[in-house]
Amino acid sequence: TKALADDGYDIDGYEPFTQPEKRAIDPTYEAASDIPSDSYDVVINNAVLNVVPEITRIEILQEIYRVLKPNGRAYMNLMGWNNIKGRLDNPKTKLVGPREVITGKGTFQKGYTQAEFVAFVKQVLPEAELGRSKFGDVKLLITKPADPSFSLEKSPTSLRLKMTRKQIIESIEGSKDWKDF
Repeated sequence: TKALADDGYDIDGYEPFTQPEKRAIDPTYEAASDIPSDSYDVVINNAVLNVVPEITRIEILQEIYRVLKPNGRAYMNLMGWNNIKGRLDNPKTKLVGPREVITGKGTFQKGYTQAEFVAFVKQVLPEAELGRSKFGDVKLLITKPADPSFSLEKSPTSLRLKMTRKQIIESIEGSKDWKDF
């Protein structure tokens, strides 16, 4: 983020989770709800979704999509399971769920596979166009269509996943569309 700002790009920041002294730039917004809808051409989400609980992941995806302009793009990347399972070599790291660990430092990490992340995003943002991003371990480019088929104005907590993770993975791995990723 700082490198883009240093190169002259107009950067706004929203970072509610880090310690202020570790932030690359000062946040422009204190709350996601303060960010105007349909206001950004590009949003970058770097290694965030794998360190928050599932309901927070859903809310973050919905908020990113809400602030994208029509035809706007969100570049998403997160640490994959292959990266995270290497942390199990540390005796202080504990497996706490399917591909989920609490690290020796006490932080939560969810290790996605590419197929699982794509399926998760399709479930949360069914109208979004998905493509391959070049950045990150598990990566995805999300594009907001020019004429989205529905609004995300409803409460994020009202969205519930209708399929189990296993059903989501099985449905996406069997899809011919998966070859695009």
